[in-house]
Amino acid sequence: MAKLLEDALKIYKEANDHSADLEDLGDRFNYIGCVVVLFVCTVVVSTKQYFFKPISCFIATEVGGSNLLDYVENYCWIQGTVPITYTGQIPANDDEWNALEEKKIREFTYLRNYENVLFSVYYQWVPFLLGLQCIHFCIPRLIWKTLYLHTSTNGKTLSHVVHRSADALRAPISERQIIINEIADSMEYLFNKRFFPNMASTVSHIKCPYKINIITSYLIVKVLYLINAIGQLVVMKQFLGFNSFTDFGYGLSMLSNVLHGRDWQVTQIFPRVGYCYVEIKFLGASTNAVTAQCVLPLNMLNEKIYLFLWWWISAATIITIFYLILWAFRFGTQNREINYILKYLQLSSNRFRRYDEREVENFSTRYLGREGTFLVRMIRMNAGEQMAVAVVKAFWKRYRLAVVDHLRRGFSRPNVLMSPESIIMSGDIYPQFKSFSRRSSKTGSDLVDRNIASSQAYV
Repeated sequence: MAKLLEDALKIYKEANDHSADLEDLGDRFNYIGCVVVLFVCTVVVSTKQYFFKPISCFIATEVGGSNLLDYVENYCWIQGTVPITYTGQIPANDDEWNALEEKKIREFTYLRNYENVLFSVYYQWVPFLLGLQCIHFCIPRLIWKTLYLHTSTNGKTLSHVVHRSADALRAPISERQIIINEIADSMEYLFNKRFFPNMASTVSHIKCPYKINIITSYLIVKVLYLINAIGQLVVMKQFLGFNSFTDFGYGLSMLSNVLHGRDWQVTQIFPRVGYCYVEIKFLGASTNAVTAQCVLPLNMLNEKIYLFLWWWISAATIITIFYLILWAFRFGTQNREINYILKYLQLSSNRFRRYDEREVENFSTRYLGREGTFLVRMIRMNAGEQMAVAVVKAFWKRYRLAVVDHLRRGFSRPNVLMSPESIIMSGDIYPQFKSFSRRSSKTGSDLVDRNIASSQAYV
C-alpha cells in the first residue's frame, strides 16, 4: 500500500512538473487529481477483490465434502448475497428463497420488496465502475489537446508557447531573454498564420460547416468537465441504490450515518453480513440446500471509498463551475481585456505611465486580440506573472517598432495618411485585421512626428 501511494505521488509530481499547458487549476484538478485518486481506489479495490479473500462464509451444519466451504464461498461471491438485518425476516422455505432468486436475476440489484431485503451484488462491479470513472475524467482533456494540437505547424503550437514560458522561468537570466524572444516569434507566427481566429474540425476527413475560436473551444471543454463531474455523481448515486432525486446528496447522508453510528443494518448500504442459499446436487440423491452466513469485509473499504469520492468529485464540480464562470466573466467585456494588458505594460516599464488609450486599445484588441490575451493569461497561470509581463513587453516592442517602420514608409508617400490605428487595422501587419479601418483627421507630418516620438519613448 505504501509503495502504491508513493508511486501515485511520483506520477502526480512528474505530471505537475511538466504541467505547463493551456489549462488552469480547475482542469488539473479534474484530469490529474481525480484521475490519480480514482486510479489508486481502483487498484486498491481490485487487489483486495481478486488477490485476497473478498468473502468469508460460515455453514452451521456440515453437509459433506472437504472443499464444500470453498465452493459455497465462491458461489455466494458470484451469485450475490441477501443482506438481511439481524431483526429481519429470513426466508423459511425453498419457495421464499426461490422467489428472491427470481427477483435477483430479473432486477439484478437494489430490491427492497422483501421487507428489509436488499440484494448485495454491486460490490463485484466496484473496481470496473471506478476504472470507467477514471477514464471518463481523461476524455475532456483529450478533446482539448486534440483541438489545440491541430494548430501545430513547424513545431509551433499554442501549448509550445506556454511550455517555453515555463522553461524561460527556470532558465538562467542570461538565456531568459532569448527564450522570451522565441516565444514572441512563435506567437507572431501563430497570429500571422491565423491559427487563433479559426479552428475548424480537428479531423481532416470530417466536414465541419461551422468554425469556432480557441476561447469558445476552451469554454466548451470546461462544460464537458462539468457534465462529466455531475454525471459521475449521478452514476454513483444510482449504482449504490439511491434512486430518488432527493438522494443526490447521498454523501452527506452517508457521512451523517457514520457520525451518528448508524451502520448498514439501518441503512442497508454496503452490508457487512449477508445470507446465501446454495442448492447442492448429489449424484443419485435428492438435492440438498445449504444456507450460509457470509461476511463481506470489502464493503467496509467500499463505503469509505465512495464517501470520499462523493466529496472529492463534488469539490471538482464546484471548482469547475467557479472557473467556468470566471473565464466567461473575463471575456465578457472588452474593457477587462484592455485593462489586463495595460496592467502588464505598466509593470514592464516605469516609463509607461503616460500612454495613449487608443493605442493601448489597438494593441490589446487588434494586435493581440482575445486569443492573444487568453494566451497571456495561460502564461501567467502556468509560468507566473513575471513571464507574462516579459512576453507582453516583448510583444509591445514589436508592435511599436512595426508602427514606426510603417509610419516612416508612409511618410515617404506624402499623399498617404497613416496612424498606428490605421496601420494595425489595414492588415499590413496581420491579414486578419483587414476588415477594420478608420480615417485620421490629423495631417501626415504631425501624425508621424507624434507617433515616432511616442514610439521611441515606449520601446
